[in-house]
Amino acid sequence: MNFYHLLQEKVFHTYEDWHMKSPIYDRSGFHITGIDNSLRAMRDGHIMYTEIRPPHEIGGCTLMKAAVGTHQDRVDLYLDIRGKNIASPICTMKMSCG
Repeated sequence: MNFYHLLQEKVFHTYEDWHMKSPIYDRSGFHITGIDNSLRAMRDGHIMYTEIRPPHEIGGCTLMKAAVGTHQDRVDLYLDIRGKNIASPICTMKMSCG
C-alpha cells in the first residue's frame, strides 16, 4: 500500500483493502467511490457486474456481487456465505447514483 492509500484509509476512511473485480477493474484495494462508479457504469450499460471480496471472512460472507437486474435501474445482489451462493428477490435493490 502506498502513502496515498494509507492516508485515505487511516485519515479519511475512504480506502478499502478489499478485492474489487469488474470488467473494467480487477485488483485489491480501491477508493470507496469505486463502488459508486461501478454502479453508475452498470446503470449506463457499460458493465454487467461488480464483485467485492473482503480480505477475510465477515460473518461467513466471502463474496458480494451486484449484477444488472431483470428490471431497469435495479441490481441483483448475491452473497457467498459459508460456501453457498445466496440470491433472493429480497436482495434486489434500486440503483441510486448521485
